Parts: sequence; structure tokens; C-alpha cells
Amino acid sequence: MILIAHGSRDPAWRVPFERLAERVGAQLAFMELEAPSVSDAVARAAADGADTVRLLPLFMAVGRHVKRDIPACAEAARCAHPALTVELLPALGESERFWDALATLVAAEVSADDGVDTSPRVTPVTD
Repeated sequence: MILIAHGSRDPAWRVPFERLAERVGAQLAFMELEAPSVSDAVARAAADGADTVRLLPLFMAVGRHVKRDIPACAEAARCAHPALTVELLPALGESERFWDALATLVAAEVSADDGVDTSPRVTPVTD
């Protein structure tokens, strides 16, 4: 399994995706601004002896990367590694189970406090 995230110039941005990949025993690849690329991750899986690679886009919304770029990466991987089965799974945002789980988490956060916590949970990054 190769999880595909967008990428960022901020190195801290990739940490939660690395944690997720580690938890599920998957590789991680990025569409831009980070390494490894999808093609590099697929090449590594092929070199490691995989016969099937499943690509899972970690995108909440369906945009250019999900509609065009990731399918192109999957097709390029099939051409570069003809002995490898490359499966492209739907993006997370296309799954009702994902939205149900996210709604449950959001509801739990909202109901966890009787008051409103206005302190930031994420430190803003400035370029």
C-alpha cells in the first residue's frame, strides 16, 4: 500500500502522514514538494519484490490531483513496471465511511467541551 499525500514546504506537515503510514504498514508518497514521489515509491515497492501495489490518495476533496495527476501516475507506474499490478483506490474523500468517521470525531470534539477553547491547536506556519 502506498498512501499519497499532497506535500508541503513545511517539514512538520508530513509528520501526521508518516505516523499514519507507519500505523498501517504502508509507504508514503507525495504529489509535489516532498519526496518520495509516487513513481519513486512504486519503483521501491517493485524493487522490494511486490507483485501488487495499491495507491490510496489521502485527499478529502476531488480536484486536479485526484482526477488527473494521480491516475496518470498510476498509468505511468503500470508502463514502467509491467509485471506489477497497480491498483488505484478511490480518494478518502470519496468514501462515506471516511466522512462518517470524520463526523464522529468532529462531534466528539464539539461535545468534549462545555465551553469554547479559543487557543490554537496548530501553530500557523508563515512562509
